[in-house]
Amino acid sequence: MESIETINQNDFLEFYNSRSYNANYFNKDGSLNKNYNSFKTTGIIASIFEDHWDFTYKINKLDIDKFRPNADKEIHKTIDCFNKNLGCSLYECSNCHNIIFVGHTCKSRFCSSCGYKYKNNRVESIMQTAYNCNHRQIVFTIPEQLRNYFFYPFENRINILFKAVRNTIYSILNDSFKRNKKGVLKKYSSRVKYSSGFFAFLHTFGRDLKWNSHIHILIAELKLGNNGSCID
Repeated sequence: MESIETINQNDFLEFYNSRSYNANYFNKDGSLNKNYNSFKTTGIIASIFEDHWDFTYKINKLDIDKFRPNADKEIHKTIDCFNKNLGCSLYECSNCHNIIFVGHTCKSRFCSSCGYKYKNNRVESIMQTAYNCNHRQIVFTIPEQLRNYFFYPFENRINILFKAVRNTIYSILNDSFKRNKKGVLKKYSSRVKYSSGFFAFLHTFGRDLKWNSHIHILIAELKLGNNGSCID
């Protein structure tokens, strides 16, 4: 397959419309064909948004723009992913000269298709930077009664969760609590300060799709001391 590098608009339209396709990117008058979907069936989630988002956004615009100002932009990107409005790349077979149009993707992490690709790229990046040792997954969550406090303002409240996770891990590695002879619980800190390598990922919804901010961490089963020591 070789891409067509240069062709003027009129020649392109004549060349394209002379062929028979179920869904052409352009109508015969040169206008955009809204039914074109680059041979890709719109996903269920994107279809739901396409059918209902404009009305939902219209009646809830003030709240949506307040709490999630980028929601309208990201959802329309998801609706248009790999079809009509985001443009496409054109390829021609050097043997039979048939052409195919491949729609551009939206690159949004909110998109179920692009988000999956982002996840795979993220995993590959983690594998290249993680310590060469066993790792464990730990989930840090918050009581149901407190979850709404982390909804707005989102950025400031979510940072509290990440800091709490970091401080908790540091405390587990370096602090211990024992009762003295009088039965009083006392904190003891390690002279050598240890730290561990971990990756933290925020999930804002639970399996029931309700708001439930929680953090998954992938932590190395070793700890590094400020004196250069390493303990598995």
